[in-house]
Amino acid sequence: MIVTKELAKQYLIKRAAWFIETAPDGDYMMAYRSVNWLEGMELFEDQDECLRELDKRRTARMESGHCPKCNYRHATETEKDLSYLTLIGEPKGSKIYQCPKCRSGWFTKAGWKIWYGYDEAMLDYVTEWGNRNMQPDASQRKVLNEIGNISSDRKLQLFPAHVVLRDGTEIPSAMIHLQDEPPPPDWFEKSTWHYFDLVKEIRPSEIAYKKQIAKDIMNAMQNGKFKIIYVKDQETQKIYSFESHAGVFFPEELKGKELSLEKAGADINEHLNYYMPHERGGSPFWGLTPPPKTISIRGDKI
Repeated sequence: MIVTKELAKQYLIKRAAWFIETAPDGDYMMAYRSVNWLEGMELFEDQDECLRELDKRRTARMESGHCPKCNYRHATETEKDLSYLTLIGEPKGSKIYQCPKCRSGWFTKAGWKIWYGYDEAMLDYVTEWGNRNMQPDASQRKVLNEIGNISSDRKLQLFPAHVVLRDGTEIPSAMIHLQDEPPPPDWFEKSTWHYFDLVKEIRPSEIAYKKQIAKDIMNAMQNGKFKIIYVKDQETQKIYSFESHAGVFFPEELKGKELSLEKAGADINEHLNYYMPHERGGSPFWGLTPPPKTISIRGDKI
């Protein structure tokens, strides 16, 4: 089939409308962002045409029983009227509210201006999160401090590690997420993560870059930047480069090498042509052995 401009246009209208029809909280702003992206692709000479279509679908959704007050995933305190919500829980110093009309849930904490919306079906998961103690113990904190936090976000701590679960499962490429909020709604649809209270042992990963390199990589990833990372093999003095989106776990060919972060723009001996890891939908590694799939471990912030 030949993909014409008109076919692409119709497909992308449906894609933008999907965010309204299937998102648990009617993520209308995501649909608008899709339209802006489409306009950038020059598929819509008349952007209003697509917005009119989205408005029709949004109206139909509201008339079918969806609560218009809960139509946004994020809302500031000044925009959200708390009087119509019912407080249903206060786990770990947070507050969970529920809308009596659409039954959607809202999570927030004191001083926050952001509210996280959850479909009613997910509230049991949020409650479960609130009832679990996922603070690292003293011995675990010692290892985590040795590894070092590589996150540039003050609300989130990230530690690449080798983890052993209580059932004996070993995860050599685990990314430990520690933060004071439940997993976002889309996490509950994933299978490649575990709660921290299932962890038996933590140790430094043999296939994770050192903290300085990993932090540089993660900073680029968290800020959505495309960046070339330069590293030097201390034994051979060779300098390698690779794209930051390849992640903080390296190919087997680099295992055992003493690598240090090199300044940007340095003369290189070889560019490592490996692209986005397979679990994120990207191309496979070119000519290199890919590291194991990254598994996330979700716990409470230290």
